[in-house]
Amino acid sequence: MQRFPDRSMGLFRCETLETLELNRVILLDVPSQFTFRSLVKLRLLSVIYSDDESFSSLISNCPVVEELAVETCPQDNVVTFTVDLPSLKSLSVGNTVRENPPNDHLFVIHSHSLKRLSIVDYFGELDLIGNLPKLVEANLQSMSYHANVLESFTFVKRLYVCLADKARYPHGTVLFQLVCLELCSCDDSWTSMLVSLLHHSPKLQALKLVQDHGMPAERKVRWIQPRHVPECLLLHLKRFEWRDYEGTKVKKEVAIYILNNAKRLVSATIYPFSVSLVRKRKMFEEVEIATRSLRACELTVG
Repeated sequence: MQRFPDRSMGLFRCETLETLELNRVILLDVPSQFTFRSLVKLRLLSVIYSDDESFSSLISNCPVVEELAVETCPQDNVVTFTVDLPSLKSLSVGNTVRENPPNDHLFVIHSHSLKRLSIVDYFGELDLIGNLPKLVEANLQSMSYHANVLESFTFVKRLYVCLADKARYPHGTVLFQLVCLELCSCDDSWTSMLVSLLHHSPKLQALKLVQDHGMPAERKVRWIQPRHVPECLLLHLKRFEWRDYEGTKVKKEVAIYILNNAKRLVSATIYPFSVSLVRKRKMFEEVEIATRSLRACELTVG
């Protein structure tokens, strides 16, 4: 970690700067008056600030910035990261390093022009103010807060979700424009989240299930078949893919349900996860045979 040069170095007077990245620096002295009039892309990676106001002052004086990336670090001296930038189109937040003692961050985002949003936050809280009517793509990974942030995602078109155990889908939230969904199955409540997302994504065309993170050896995952088949399965889902498919009882039931009820499928692929080729073949055949009579398209093995 290096201390950032003082203002005499002239950085804060460089009004023609278009891209700025600060990586592993100590930024304690932010001028009270400056403007990065031309700055479009800003990356703040493992920066230590003097306080919340230091961070807010830095980004608020970037009136045309369109891309912002923020990664926290231990003892960065910020409790609340407030992002209120009308020009912002792309925001990436990374909060993945656990501090000792814990210092849970709060991210307050109030930028209604966002088109791309990536939140990888394992130890903090997130507050999205208002809707995001221009949001096209979102990546939401959190082990620390619930799914109520999805209330702001009603216009998103592509979504990746990996939420904390026992996360509950926000009541009444419909993802009207969602066409591509990727869901991580690393927590015990992923089947409930899947059913909720399917029921509230009426135009969904592509579904991908993955397991991108580690999981406990003993799991309490349950599959409760929906009373009604989601509209997206009956009318719109065209592509289904399952990566790292393990062939457990629950996952087999989910795969069979989707394949038997997705009436408009044009492609379906399962990637069995096993070091044994015999085991991989068996996992695939169990699903292929169980869905052969009702499946809308050929099932392939990846």
